[in-house]
Amino acid sequence: MKIARYVVAIMLMYQVILFASVFADKPSIAVLDFTTGNKPLVKEMHKVKEAIAITWADKETNMFTAELVTALVNTNKFNVVERDRTDAVVKELALGDSGEALPEKAIKMGQLLRAEYLVLGKVEVIEASQKKARILYSKSKKTTFQGHMVVNMEIVDTRNGKIAAAKKVNLQDVHNESAHGHTTLVTFIDTLKEKTVQQLVNGIIDGIFPTRIIKVADNKVFLTTGLEDMIKVDTIMNVYNVGDELIDPDTQESLGMEEIQAGCIKIIEIRPKYIVAQIIEGEASHILAGAICRLREGSSENKPTEPKTPGSSSKPISW
Repeated sequence: MKIARYVVAIMLMYQVILFASVFADKPSIAVLDFTTGNKPLVKEMHKVKEAIAITWADKETNMFTAELVTALVNTNKFNVVERDRTDAVVKELALGDSGEALPEKAIKMGQLLRAEYLVLGKVEVIEASQKKARILYSKSKKTTFQGHMVVNMEIVDTRNGKIAAAKKVNLQDVHNESAHGHTTLVTFIDTLKEKTVQQLVNGIIDGIFPTRIIKVADNKVFLTTGLEDMIKVDTIMNVYNVGDELIDPDTQESLGMEEIQAGCIKIIEIRPKYIVAQIIEGEASHILAGAICRLREGSSENKPTEPKTPGSSSKPISW
């Protein structure tokens, strides 16, 4: 009887160890509900001369946060803390009313949630419009959807309370629909949010698993993998050597590490465990092993889809 109990105890212990080992290789991350600040955000709908404004409600912000959590889970790169647990800890700590500085709050919350990273963000802008116009030399009409979404995000390392990375997504999108299309303003806004969420996910992956220089050889560099979905052959990336830590003189809060641009590279080959790139700007001697590589601003992930319908204009919308 005792032997059987020992066997059961050993099996249970083995399962616990196995369970822990499965998750040990993935960083744990918790996403706090994104905010919108004090000013209500507005989605604008234009139909000929009629205009209707709809306020971006807290419920929609919560749904946006939920979509980000789901997208992070789907990357299979993180152990994502359940939102119910996160909300409960936020209420318990009364983070909004506490006078504690961010590092102390983050460390305490990380301990309670067993999360190595916290994601915080604010939706600054969400605007969308739809306009109908007759196609030149035709009786048909086209519908043009234009949208703009701006979100600021910070990733905090709860082990030291420091900001590990920050990202601003400034997405503008344009979509032209034929007279027989099925896109509505609501579905267009959903697509706008999906694209924004994907860029935030890429920013989180890049912040926690940054693409780094492994080795410099003549005019080539070898990189770690990370942003598999964003990095392709011919992708252009800026290279930054890591400098000193930056400290806010007023709050003494860490703003992350200084990044000093050392050059620019173009991806020429993608291998299963590393990436090969060619240096196209800067000197090889100035690029150090361990340097961080980031997608160049104005890459395809930030460019709006240009109107291609006959009679449409490529002039950007004025917000």
